[in-house]
This record gives sequence, C-alpha cells and structure tokens, in this order.
Amino acid sequence: MIDQRPSPKKTATGPSRSPEARAPAIPLPFAPELYEQRLLALYATTETRDFIEATFALLEATVSCDWTLTFLHIVEVGEMRYGFDSRGREYDADFLGRHLSLMPKGVEAVRRQPGIKLLPTRGNLEAVTEEGIRATPYYREMMRPMGFRHSVALFFWDSPKGSEMQALFSVLRAEGREDFDAVDLQRLERVHDHIDVALRRLNKNLADRAALESLAKPLRQASAGAAILNWALETLESNPAARRLCARWRGEPETRTRRKDLRLPVKIENACQEFRREYTELSRTNPRPRLSRRVTVTHPALPGLFAVVTMTLNHPSELSRPGFHLHLEHRSDSPGGSDPNENPHPALALLTPAQREVALLATQGLGNKAIAARLGRSVSAVKFALHGAYKRLHLQNRVELARLLRTPPTASDH
Repeated sequence: MIDQRPSPKKTATGPSRSPEARAPAIPLPFAPELYEQRLLALYATTETRDFIEATFALLEATVSCDWTLTFLHIVEVGEMRYGFDSRGREYDADFLGRHLSLMPKGVEAVRRQPGIKLLPTRGNLEAVTEEGIRATPYYREMMRPMGFRHSVALFFWDSPKGSEMQALFSVLRAEGREDFDAVDLQRLERVHDHIDVALRRLNKNLADRAALESLAKPLRQASAGAAILNWALETLESNPAARRLCARWRGEPETRTRRKDLRLPVKIENACQEFRREYTELSRTNPRPRLSRRVTVTHPALPGLFAVVTMTLNHPSELSRPGFHLHLEHRSDSPGGSDPNENPHPALALLTPAQREVALLATQGLGNKAIAARLGRSVSAVKFALHGAYKRLHLQNRVELARLLRTPPTASDH
C-alpha cells in the first residue's frame, strides 16, 4: 500500500492537536494509480535492463517529468559502464566526464556529503538567477542541447557512508516548465529507498549468478554427484553424476537429463526441509542468522548410496536466504552386506532398480506400507514393482522371493 502517514487521532487524556501542530503527511505520488503497480514491477526485476526500465517507469509515476536518465556502475567519478535514457539514447564515458566537468559545484556537493540521496539542478550550478544559469557552460553545452531545464539527480551508494557510487538516476523537465518543488523532492526521497533496496538485491543476484557460473564447469566435471539448490529447493546447477545417482535412489531409469531436471529423493528433500524449518525458527529471534548445517543421508535399501546435504549462507542479509549443496556417491564396498553390489544374487540382475529396491526390503519382512514410507513412494507403486519382480523371476509371492534371494548362488548361477 502507498505509505502515506496517518493523521494523529484523539486520545482519552486530552484533545487532539491542532492542524498546525500535526506532522505533515507525505504527499501522494504524481500518479498514485500507477505508483503501486510499478513499485511491484520494480521489485520483480532480475535483470539489469529490466531494472532500469522499471525504475524509469516508477520515477515517472512518482513526479511529473518529461524523461529520465541513468548511469549505472560508476566506480569512480568520471568512469561509467552503462548509460542511457528513457527515450532510447545511449551515453558513453566521455559524455559523463564532460557532464561532470561542467558542474563543479555539484561534484563538490557530492564529495562533501557522502551518501547524499538527492541533488537538484540548482544545487549543481553557481548561478541562481535565470540569466546567470543561461550564461553557464553547463546550460550551453548540456541543458540546451539535450532539451531540459530542470533536473533532480538520485544517487545510490554501496554503503550509507557513500564510499562508492553504484548508480545515478535523473528526472528531467523541459524548457518552459516549473522547477521541481519541495513536494516533488519529498516524493523522490520516499521512492529512493525502494529503488535502493531493489538495486542491492539485483547486485546480489548478479553476483550470486556469476559465482555460480564460475563453479559450473568444475562441478560438471566432478566424478561424484554434485548439485546446488536455492532456498525453494530449485536446482541451480547439477552434474550428470548427481542426476544419475538421484534417479538410482528413486528407482528410476538413469536417462540423460538437463542440469536443472534433478528430481530429489524424498529423504534428501526431507533433510533440506528440516534445515529450512530450523533456519526459519532461528530467524524469529535473529533476523540475520549465520547458520551452517550438514547431514549425511543414506539410502534405506542401498547402504552404499548416500548423500551429504549442506545448508550454507555465506552473506546473510535481509534479502538472501540459505542454499543447499548436495554431494552424492555410491560406494559398492560399504559395510553391512545388504548392498546388492556386494556379492549380489544373480537374480537381482534381472530386475529394474525400482524392483530391486522393493524386493530387497520385502525379503527383510517389511510390508508394502512400510516399504512405501521408507522409499518415499506410493503403496501402489510398491505393489507394481513387487509384482513386476515376481513376473521376471517366475515367482508367486514374498515367501518364494525371500527363499530365492536368501539362497546362496551356486557356481552354475554365475
């Protein structure tokens, strides 16, 4: 909702304050019917160009202006990597350098006030009268050729102290229009904080994406299974070994899939969900918890198959949540004797992975419901796999299945 400050109410201990004594209400945006819609669109952006266009639209709903302009990723005064305006014109680093050289008072004002948010045109120039402004080099070389007469610059920094500028946006009015007044500056100051939060989140997402891309190649080449998940348990990256082992865990065909098509086994997903619940509970008392957790999850029927689930949060902030790293392996030399890869009965080779898992658990005396709960499948899926095993092995029931698999294979079986 639009954050307009409510008026003070009457109290039981005395009359309400006079209108003159009340705090002034924050003025509504220039186009309130569009402001909230465009504010939501700004927060939904995930790409730089989308962020800029959403910011342009939001500023034009905040104050009446003719067009807007931006410079992004300004590392130091005079250096710019990305600049254009809402009319589709692009600007290079030379333009920004010339722009700054013509307004020494504005540059000095920024240097004197680290973290400054707003600076109107009249704060950039020595002249204050109309005739004086028209005589300045800035007017002759910038304002008149570009067609604007009034402007307000919005600055965005990497920290409250303003050690490094991240972006600059300007709203502009053409010749013949009134200057931006105090109400306009109030509106811009309010929307500045929203843009600042959206910009910080965008930079964080872009940094995370770049870090993920740097990990992608070695991850895909790893011999063990490896995957990276976000807070929503969506796959950001996975290698073929991880997808193959997850399919084996779930008893599914080990077919080739894309890197984001990883299907988590229920037991691994439950471990991630438990970490999320723990983190959420901790966040109620500590809004920025630093939490790192790790657990090893083993397959219920294949002890040699396991996953190490790690929850990490390297840069805690109000805008970031933990992610998950998965490490999966299948070691055929694991102790326990129940691994079908360790002295397996030849009959198991005739079964699919799903049938093999169900058959091994059935020989341990587990019922269909217990097998379904342990493997994270439906009872009907367990019954289907079990009957498929019976058919392939020419058996009638569990008793025959248990007798077959518990009988040591003879030399002729090999």
